Amino acid sequence: MKTLRKISTAVICILLIALCTFTAAAKDKRYNIKELDMSMEFPDTMTVVTRETEGANLGENIYLTAVGTDGKLSMYVSMIQNDKTKEVYSFENLSSEALEAYKDEILQNDEYTNCRQGTYGKVDFLDFSQKYSENSVDIYGRQSITLINGMSIYITSQSIGDDFTTEELNLIKGCLDSIKFKEVNLEEPHVNVLAIVIWIIVILLLIAGIFFVVAFFLGKQKTRQNRSRSLEKKRRAREEFDGFGSMDGTVKPKESGRLSGYKSSGDYFEDFDDDSLITVQGKSELMTAKKDDSFLKKIVDILKTVAVGVKTLFTRLGYFFTNLKRLIKSTSGKKKGAKKRSRQVRRGASKEYDVFRDR
Repeated sequence: MKTLRKISTAVICILLIALCTFTAAAKDKRYNIKELDMSMEFPDTMTVVTRETEGANLGENIYLTAVGTDGKLSMYVSMIQNDKTKEVYSFENLSSEALEAYKDEILQNDEYTNCRQGTYGKVDFLDFSQKYSENSVDIYGRQSITLINGMSIYITSQSIGDDFTTEELNLIKGCLDSIKFKEVNLEEPHVNVLAIVIWIIVILLLIAGIFFVVAFFLGKQKTRQNRSRSLEKKRRAREEFDGFGSMDGTVKPKESGRLSGYKSSGDYFEDFDDDSLITVQGKSELMTAKKDDSFLKKIVDILKTVAVGVKTLFTRLGYFFTNLKRLIKSTSGKKKGAKKRSRQVRRGASKEYDVFRDR
């Protein structure tokens, strides 16, 4: 019994902790500032206005405002972009001496009292403290500044009347820790024109290679078909000639391995090897010439095959588009005819109905 009680107590504690965690997490809401490629969380106790808020009327360089319920605590997100910020582009591009000079330049203003470094959203910030009076009212401020992606971003927190409380400082710290940048670059991205040109050339070469291969195989197929037709035509012509040359319309029998009847010059002259009359040197030269001729012949044959393939490919594409055009035309004609027939049917039906009613 005691064990069951302990287990149930532990389960209840875990559920309470989970509910408290969920409630605490649900208090914060994330806001995106697309112009800065940045997002930030604020508690639901603050009224947040961005440029996307309906009816918002923010200043020229202000992109977000957040005000507490009592109106004493307020936060602003502003950004300045000019030639100088674009040139430096990021705090990380500054040397330590240049960064110190930047700090000293800001601290020359009497409103700023001290400076320390902070890191929010994996980006380096400079945190300054402020104090000034406006209409006899003291205003205490904290300003976090960073230079990133060619933009100088300012996150300013102000407390009117008195200094920040511990709760307000924790709230400001939580908002700063929630900063997230969509992308962080140390220098302005440049378009690599050479890389684009190379990619275009590679793509064109690939397309040309595919076109060449397709044309070659189509040409080879077409050449094979043409050769088959030519051989078939010659075979039929030979059969007709042999039938015409014999009395009974049949092929004459062979005599000693040869067809009787018409004799060619090869039947009267003995075969002999022409290469036997050529010297060794002459043979080597003839062999080299034959190799060169065969290589050039292969190239010429390939080019002829590709030319035939290109012609066949364009012919088939022409047939395809012609048939497609006819199909579209016939489909549209069928639709028009169907509409016309449906109108005729409706008219006939109405006429028959009128006649039936008159009866």
